[in-house]
Amino acid sequence: MAHYIARRLLLMIPTLLGVSLLVTALLRLLPADAVDILVAGGEDRTFSRTQAGVVDDPNRVRVSIDEGSSSPKEYWVWSKSLHVPTAPEAFRKAVAALPGRWPEITEIAVSVAVLLGDEPDAGRYSIYLPTLVPTGSAVHINAPFFGDMSRNSIPFEDAYNRHLLETATDLSIEVVRERPELGAQHFVGVYPSGDQGSGQ
Repeated sequence: MAHYIARRLLLMIPTLLGVSLLVTALLRLLPADAVDILVAGGEDRTFSRTQAGVVDDPNRVRVSIDEGSSSPKEYWVWSKSLHVPTAPEAFRKAVAALPGRWPEITEIAVSVAVLLGDEPDAGRYSIYLPTLVPTGSAVHINAPFFGDMSRNSIPFEDAYNRHLLETATDLSIEVVRERPELGAQHFVGVYPSGDQGSGQ
């Protein structure tokens, strides 16, 4: 048995070497390198993100996102932390009912962001990365929502998602009250109604 295992392990070496050579040869045959493939149609797909804190507001940061276009987009981002063990009982039960390792969550960050300038942005929900679900306002909302794998719907009827959405709504209201110069027009329509929030 030991002889058989040793022989199989030794045969893995030329197999891995052959696969490596084949992949390298195929990559060399491509008409462009990997960067050219990512830059489709000559459009630069390089993103850079810089972030700076704000002295007078520890819950707010200024984020600049450069997509390789003429000028970077600048956003104000506000965050609020939720400590699950001290959250309302209904929310703790909703977290406990989630599948897999979700019930192990203890800290949750909910963020809202608005584009700086006169032209409002079309807000989207993000589960760390943007989803296809619009917020219905100029506000972008990021939280660890429990959504579907296709990222095109978030079931806000779920108690867990509903609580995160209510937290984002409360945070938006706080921002409008504390920073009236931003204008409430960015924050109108944050709370979804009917099927808008589910992305359907």
